[in-house]
Parts: sequence; structure tokens; C-alpha cells
Amino acid sequence: MFAIRRARRRTRRAAARYARAMLGDDQMLHFSERGWMLLPRVFAADECAAMRAALERQARFRTLDKESDAVRTVLENPLFHDQCFLEWFHGPGILDANRRALGAKLRFQGMNAHITPPHPQRDRGRVLLAPDGLGWHRGMRPKWGTHRDDDDARFINATFLNNITCLRDVAEGDGATAMLEGSHLHEGDYASLKGRCPVVFPAAPEGSVILFTESLIHAAAPILSGRTRHALFTGFVPPWWACWPGMDVPRELVASIRDELIRDLLAAPHFGGQVAEWARPDATAQAPATG
Repeated sequence: MFAIRRARRRTRRAAARYARAMLGDDQMLHFSERGWMLLPRVFAADECAAMRAALERQARFRTLDKESDAVRTVLENPLFHDQCFLEWFHGPGILDANRRALGAKLRFQGMNAHITPPHPQRDRGRVLLAPDGLGWHRGMRPKWGTHRDDDDARFINATFLNNITCLRDVAEGDGATAMLEGSHLHEGDYASLKGRCPVVFPAAPEGSVILFTESLIHAAAPILSGRTRHALFTGFVPPWWACWPGMDVPRELVASIRDELIRDLLAAPHFGGQVAEWARPDATAQAPATG
């Protein structure tokens, strides 16, 4: 009886999460005008805890990315090392939101994770958050990364998307990524656009995903609170693009995945969205001709 009640509660919670994940025109308009949108509470607390634990294990036993330093631990390709990051792709509404923002079939671009402790000089306070001192950047120029939607001129499509999964609550001072709102619509850099585009630090509750275009100028921000930030970054591009260098999913891993949706996202070559023959679970090797 108790097991049935628990199962019903889990089902109701899952249904509520799927309802919240339905992407509305207001979110697409926010994304189009500002360059980012919030998908609230996609993952439950236990799922976030599982992903944090997996990242901590990898940080202890794996070789760290070259971008790691005394302030931040960077893990490339956590997807290759733990099942929970494959399950990420089934987060309610994530793929639908990315498809709509991209305006095309999705291809996995790459995944990395950051574990960021409080800044060692956080006693300096908000001076550390001064926008002029942050490392502003973007992954793609608007010329190549921002296009009007085919069917509704109010909306844009972006060719390079990034998804920040917040594995703890984040806000300004907790390491929330700084964003130069609207900069995805303008050529230039932070110095030339800061007068017309406001700086924001989007807040998000645990389990939420902040989806943004890499044409948006953004920057990592220091943590002034006492909490360590765990964040997962997952990218998508159109199917005729390549993975980020070094993030191609190993053939053996793709071939071992029974879930067709995930296998189709990860497999290469991917032009036209076709899963490579070697990635199909029913594929059999052809013996070379002899004689």
C-alpha cells in the first residue's frame, strides 16, 4: 500500500514537471529578445544530488580539463563516465525547447561540467562582480548564430545553443552566469555594447536549466556566498555541424545505447539526422570477402 502511494506521488510530481516544461510563446519571445530563457525545475532534487555526486567522483578519479585551476574544477565529457548524464537528455521539455530555439533537428555538440567553490577573496565583496572585470566572451558572432524564425518574425532561431543545468540554487553572488542581454542581436564586444545591453545574473532554483544562445555575450561570475556551485553545460547545434573538438562520442558508447532517441543525438556521422550504421544495435559486422 505504501509503495503504491509513493509511486502515485512520484507520478503526480513527474506530471507537474512535464506541465511546467511545456514551452510557451512568452518564453520564446524572452529568448528572442534577451538571448536566454529559464526552464524551471526540470530535474528533481534527488536527480540533482545524483549528478552532483557523479561529478564529485569524477573530480576525484579523472584527469581534469586544462581549464581547471585553483578556483574551478572543469570536467570534460562527464557523459562518457556516468549513466545519469545520458538520462539528462530525457529531462522534461529540454529537447523540445532546444529544437524550437534551434529551428532544426538537434545534434549533440558537447558536455562539460564546472565545480566552483566560493571565491578565495570573497571578503572583497561586490567589487568582484563589477562587470568590467569579468571575462566576457561568446561562442559565435550574431552574423552566423542569430536568424529570424521561418514562420514567426517575432522569434529567432540560434545555431549554437548552450544549456546550463543548475544542480543547486543560483542567484547573483552564487556564481550565476553573467549575461549581456540582447547582445546576440548585435555585432561587437562587451566594451562596445555595454552601453546598450544590460548586464543580468539570471537566478534559477535547483534543477532548472538556463538555455541561451552562444551568440549572447556572457561571463563566469565569482561566488561570494559560502556555497559551492555545481553546473552542467550541454550544447546543441544543427545536424550538419560537427561536435566540439574532443567531444565526439566514442563509437563503443553510442553502439551500446539502446535508447534510440539518445543514440540518434550522439551518433556520427549525423548529416540528415541518420544514425550511423555501426551505431545500430542490430547491426552485424560483414566478414571480408576471401578466395
